[in-house]
Amino acid sequence: QICVLQEPPCVGSRSSEDAVVANVGRRVAELREQRGLTQAELARKMRVQLRQAQRYESGANFTIVTLVRLADALEVSPSDFFVIAQRGKRGRGRPRSPNSEK
Repeated sequence: QICVLQEPPCVGSRSSEDAVVANVGRRVAELREQRGLTQAELARKMRVQLRQAQRYESGANFTIVTLVRLADALEVSPSDFFVIAQRGKRGRGRPRSPNSEK
């Protein structure tokens, strides 16, 4: 389902813009973790500093070029960032190994 906001407060309002950017940041984190990458590995693939990769996940304002570069690094379509994130808050630390116990 491609829909960033289920019920936007007011399309074009500042709060809806913030919600879209926050969701994209959560999606960057989700997609990175699904691929088993750390933030440092994503930063290396994008040729940016670690702190910049962290900003993307925290909901920094993105340019279209940044979204395309993120999509390339994560091997996804840029439209994948506009799917509603599956979790409300991002976890902290390293991604779980696919073989680790839950």
